[in-house]
Amino acid sequence: VIDSLTGFEVALAPAFREDFRESLYRLVGALTATQITVFMTLEAVPLSSDAGFTGERVSFITDDIIVMRFVELDGVLEKIVAVAKMRRSRHSQQFWRYAINAKGAAIGEPLVGYQDILTGQPKRSLPAPSKAHAGLTAPEAAVLDTLVRLGETRADLLSASAGVPGAEVDAILDRLAALGYAARTDGADATVSYRAIARGAGP
Repeated sequence: VIDSLTGFEVALAPAFREDFRESLYRLVGALTATQITVFMTLEAVPLSSDAGFTGERVSFITDDIIVMRFVELDGVLEKIVAVAKMRRSRHSQQFWRYAINAKGAAIGEPLVGYQDILTGQPKRSLPAPSKAHAGLTAPEAAVLDTLVRLGETRADLLSASAGVPGAEVDAILDRLAALGYAARTDGADATVSYRAIARGAGP
């Protein structure tokens, strides 16, 4: 076990760090030739959706790559894991929640319905508008679908459930009302709520 490659490289004399990748390749080759399995950890740099997992430094010498990281979901820090590479084998390409408990690592449910997971701040994936929502954008259709599911509700609750920012939800609700998809109700206590209606049916 080499834990971690980052520390291993830093520990080398500066004169040898330029040859780190070549030296590591020879080391891993020598160990695996004697039937030794090499397990390495690497602190990954912050990732974008199109970035590599190892900065293209050591992935070519590895048979398997497992990615583990923290992500923020609805204001909660969660752990996720994914198999990025498993040479000569088929594997799941999903991201999975996991937890470390008294019995070890426990894999939970797959993380679905999100995009930009590797950035650490995933966004909910918005489905394309259906034919039943003619003239609506994807965020507008998502808000309307959520409104149908929740029934009459406030804009702030609708924003949280639909995964659309509050300021954007306000503008979307105004447009849905103008198009005949939603109706606004002003309560006696100054609260404002919305409900979905059949298009053209009126309030």
